[in-house]
Amino acid sequence: MNYIVAGGGTGGHIVPALAIAHRLRMAEHKVSYIGNKDSLEERIVRNERIPFLAINVQKLYRKLTLAHLKFPVLLISSIFKCLSYLKQTNARAIICTGGYISGPIAIAAILKRIDLYIWDGNSFPGLTTRLIARRARAVFTAYDATAQRLPGANCQNLGIPVKDNISTTETGWKPELVGLSATKKIILITGGSQGSLAINRAVESSIDHLLKNGYTILWQTGKTSYKEIKTRVGDKAGLYLFDFTDNMPQMMAYSHLAITRAGAMTIAELETNNLPAILVPLPTAAENHQHYNAVEQEKKGVAMLLDQSKLNAENLIKCITDLEKHYQSYKTALESLPPNNATDAIVNYVLSKSH
Repeated sequence: MNYIVAGGGTGGHIVPALAIAHRLRMAEHKVSYIGNKDSLEERIVRNERIPFLAINVQKLYRKLTLAHLKFPVLLISSIFKCLSYLKQTNARAIICTGGYISGPIAIAAILKRIDLYIWDGNSFPGLTTRLIARRARAVFTAYDATAQRLPGANCQNLGIPVKDNISTTETGWKPELVGLSATKKIILITGGSQGSLAINRAVESSIDHLLKNGYTILWQTGKTSYKEIKTRVGDKAGLYLFDFTDNMPQMMAYSHLAITRAGAMTIAELETNNLPAILVPLPTAAENHQHYNAVEQEKKGVAMLLDQSKLNAENLIKCITDLEKHYQSYKTALESLPPNNATDAIVNYVLSKSH
């Protein structure tokens, strides 16, 4: 049978959609991917050799801007485009992974009365999910709290789909390849592909303390800040500075603890690699969903929440010290989590309703 997956804008929407798409293809079904033209998802999906069906839709900006005038025109034209894609593919069901890109295809599915499924991995679901959840056959979630915010929806807490073998070291990446010792405790620092100025400032102010206390540091600065930080920090022993990498899963596999944002995919990768973390939620994330994600992780005992408003060198070092004192309890909590079979569970659920 034919299926459509849709989602884009960030890796948190794209990676789960691709994981689901690949599993459907392994079950010998045909899959197409709907996303924005000339986008991150188009580049990634085409590299994965999955048929890509382009639309042109924009998000609603938080500030008042003339760009809002284009929103209804682009939305309506994208809905009609999606209706034609549904007819063209004869899709049996649509699986959206959240974000504004999911809106047009979800509306088209509702109009055509085609089974609609939504995946939203955030504790506080996004606007698109909240608007259409009750019209979906099921909403796949990663937190019990999500269902409380989607009254009337058929919520199924099945987890966060991740790529197969996310923690494998088969790519050959090792700490020694970047001049670090695998025998020392590695702290992995990342604010995402674009980096985080707030995290970078706090880390730069505490870097000497961490190195003197026996840690080695893997620090993803983001592309914008890399040259500036490289100039100031230089080539300190025990530090590997980089702007972006495709080896993040392997770096997590070798790390002792992490300092990261609190996006759904990052959390899934941390759990897959049993990696305790200090989570610094992005305060400008839609609906403040990263804060709610971090709160849930702290409740589970697998991570520590540090609000960006309190982020400085002193508090960061204090959090690392506190995490170290209870390190084994964090590891035990992570190791006691059930294995991540979200991709299989979601695909099996969809297929079970397709016959």
